[in-house]
This record gives sequence, structure tokens and C-alpha cells, in this order.
Amino acid sequence: MPLSKLIKKSAAFFIGIIISTFLIFFIYSQTLIVQMSNHSQRIINDLNDGANQAYSALAMLNQKNFTECSTLNLLTMRKLQFEANDIKDIGFFDGNKIICTTGVGELEIPISEGEFDKKIDGHEFWFGHKLKTFDGTVEGVVIKSGRYNVVLSFNTLLVKHNDFTNYEIVALINDQPKHLYGHDDIYKNETLNNRNNVQVGLISHKLEFCGEQRFICVAIQQDNFTEYQRVPLIIALLLILTLSGVTALHLYYYVDRYINSDKRRVKKGLEKRKFTPFYQPIVDLKTGKTIGCELLARFKDSQGSLYPDTFIPLVSELGASWQMTELLVTQAIDDLHGLGQQDYPIYLSINLFPKDINNGQVLKILDLIKDTPSNIEFAFEITEDEELDFTKAQEILNKLVLAGVNISIDDFGTGYSNMSQLQSFPIHTLKIDKSFIDEVETGAIRSTLIPNIVSIANKLHAEIVAEGVENDLQVAELLKMDITLAQGWLYSKALPINQFKLYLAEHSNFNLH
Repeated sequence: MPLSKLIKKSAAFFIGIIISTFLIFFIYSQTLIVQMSNHSQRIINDLNDGANQAYSALAMLNQKNFTECSTLNLLTMRKLQFEANDIKDIGFFDGNKIICTTGVGELEIPISEGEFDKKIDGHEFWFGHKLKTFDGTVEGVVIKSGRYNVVLSFNTLLVKHNDFTNYEIVALINDQPKHLYGHDDIYKNETLNNRNNVQVGLISHKLEFCGEQRFICVAIQQDNFTEYQRVPLIIALLLILTLSGVTALHLYYYVDRYINSDKRRVKKGLEKRKFTPFYQPIVDLKTGKTIGCELLARFKDSQGSLYPDTFIPLVSELGASWQMTELLVTQAIDDLHGLGQQDYPIYLSINLFPKDINNGQVLKILDLIKDTPSNIEFAFEITEDEELDFTKAQEILNKLVLAGVNISIDDFGTGYSNMSQLQSFPIHTLKIDKSFIDEVETGAIRSTLIPNIVSIANKLHAEIVAEGVENDLQVAELLKMDITLAQGWLYSKALPINQFKLYLAEHSNFNLH
């Protein structure tokens, strides 16, 4: 295997792994961010629900208009606390001091709550307040309205929030965070004027999320993939990455096959004019002089050459037969300009695809040659490897003949032609296939059919050109059968225009100036 090919395959394998790694991390990151956002929103929602529950309890108690810490007052307070899920304690005030609570009852020494942290919706809030009535062991949010306050304990409010353990809840007081619950120093006040901020890292993810009024915020920090068991995770990732590399390698094979396929090369070659006309001399056997040539297509791109047996079927499959013909004819007109004279034109034989005759595309060639000087005599060859629609073909070929174009049947005797059909066509030339000429020397059965072809040509008043002539013995036998025109490697293979002109300089009477 070439080193460059091995490098490309290895690169494809590792690129697949890299892409898969990024894709896995991206999917994981997006999923984790959604989970963290949802978790933060649930915490905020539960805190809001707790506050609303406290608001309702305070409103109900203040409506009772109790003026002292009576047995009925304590009973009412305790009943409300029992019915509320999130209220840890309720206190009753005399002036600015608490004189009784649901947890302790009447206090021997009244307690002053001190200055509140923030006033929201007419309620006074103390955040992260350690309750003296519980010896400072209970911490939460205290909300006061009128003569009562309620205590919301974070342990009670957040008992069900265990999706993420590394988080912090803060209250923003004058835009400065005050720690309320969780791990200290996670929240960095990076939300600024927004409600949330996400930081994605290779090691961990962090999210800061604030409520709508932006005074309670949650910060969550999660090390990547710690929610999975390490060994199974590593095995799963290795398996996924290996499969991704193998998939990328198969994709590389597919893309490489497509990019380097003959079909794609032909398609691109048509776009970039990689088809070139070559010219094989047609020779007068009696004089040895070249009287014209057959245009043969050749293809070469950066990957090398393709033979006609390969690219001709692909051109037809791509539906680009006329595109190739037009490209070659246009180039040939430029190549042969000035070679012949008006009274001695150079004969140019051009192969046509039968489908372009059937669908009438070939008539477009009249626009290509209408301004061509009379130094070129055009002949269009019809191959017999595809069946013609003879009704349409007859009308189209007659139009070509009226425009001064000759019609030739290529590889005669090997395809679909029959005598009755040929008689309806304006035929100028029959070209005898090489398979007949190869057997001339041995007198094999196939070669004995050549006189019959000559007889058919005479009935059609058509000339004959022998294809594939390779030695002098074949020339002698053809002359005996009154065949005077031929082409083949005995004289020359198909040549690019520069070499063809050099050949003409030695083997023709054409003006090459």
C-alpha cells in the first residue's frame, strides 16, 4: 500500500475519533447544561413556593388579631405549621421582640430579631438566619409581617434536591451575594445583568441561575462525567470511539471511491474540458496520401488517462453525449482551420451517438459549422451499437445532408443496419469494421463477406473505408477488392493536432501554412 494512502486512511480513522469525541462531549455538555438549568429552576421554584406558603400563613395569623401569646394563639400557630410542609417555626412578637414560638412556647427572655436584610412585597426577610430558639443549629430564611414571623428551613425546602450535590444558594443584597445554603464560594456573581451564566470546561461545567427578581441565585458546579461509574464509562467511550474511527474509515473508502471513480472523473472532465480531439489519418491506398481523418476522443486528467471503451459508456450514462460531441467538434474546427483548400478540402469524420440522432440534438451541430470555411468536408459517423429510430433518423439525416454534411455508417456489418433501412438513408460512406480486415490475410470466412459489403456500397453509391489496416498484405487484398480508402496503425495511430500536422506535412498535399 502506498505510504500516502496509508497516511490518509490513518488520518480518516483518527479524524473520526476526534469528531466523535467532540460530538460526545457536545451532546453531554448540552444535556448537562439542561439538567443543571432545570435543577436550578426547581430550587428557585421551591423557594418561591415556600415564601408564598409563608405569606399565606402570616396573612392568616395577622387576621386573627391576637394581642398576646395565649394558648389559643399558640394552638393556631402550631396548627398552621403542622399543615405547612416547609415552615420550621412560627414566632409571635410583642413590639420588636419575639415572646413565644411554636417550637419553644413562651420565652422566658424575649428575643430581638435585629435589622432585616431585605424587604420584599411588604415582608421583612432575614437570609441565612441562625435561630436562637434552636441554639443556632437551624439555619434558614425568616420572613416577618405584622406580629408574626415564620422560619423556612433549607433542609426542609431542599430535601428532595439531590441531583447535584455541589451547589450554593445565595441572596443578592445590594448586588452582593450572601451565602445561604450549600457549598460556600461556588457563586461568583458572574450573571451580571442576566439571569444565568454557563461556563463549559473540559474538566467541569458551572452554571449560575437567578430568580426573576434576581435576589435568590443558585450556582451549580459539576465535574464532567462524575455522575457515571468510571470503568464502565471508559469501556463504553473506547467502544464508541473505536466504532467512530472504523465508521470514518469506511466513509473515507466510500468518498475516495466516489472522488476517484471513472464516472466522476468523466463528469468533471466534461466541465473542465479534459476531453481532447485526436486525429487518425484516412489514407488513399493507391497514392499513400492522407485525404482526411477521423476525430477520436481522448481523455486525460490529473489521475491519468481513460480509454474510450471506459469513458464512452459513462458519457452516455451521464446523458452528456452531445456535450462531449459539441466540445470536440468546436476544438476540431479550430485545429483544422486553414489546412485544406476550397477545391481540395480535408475530410473530417466525426462519430455521433445514435441517441443524439434520435432526440434531434445532432441538428445543433449545424450552428457550429455554419460559418466554417469550406476547407473542411464534414462526415458524421453513425455507430451501430445502438438502435436508431429510423423514422426520426431519416428526417434528421436528410437535414444534415442538405446542409452539406456526409453520412457514414461506422463498423458496418456488426450492428443493427439492414439493406432496406440503409436504402432509405442518404449514405455516403460505409466503414468496414476491423474484425473483417484482420481475417483478410488468412481468407477466413468473415473476410469473404467483404465483397458483399462492396456490392452493397455500390448499390448505395457509397465509398468504402477499411478500418484497422495493419500491414501491406491487407492493403494488397483490399485493392484487389477495389477498396481504396483505409485507416489503421500501418499508417498512423490517432495523433494530437501538433503531431497530426507533422504527419500531414509528409503524407499529404494539404496546405499547412
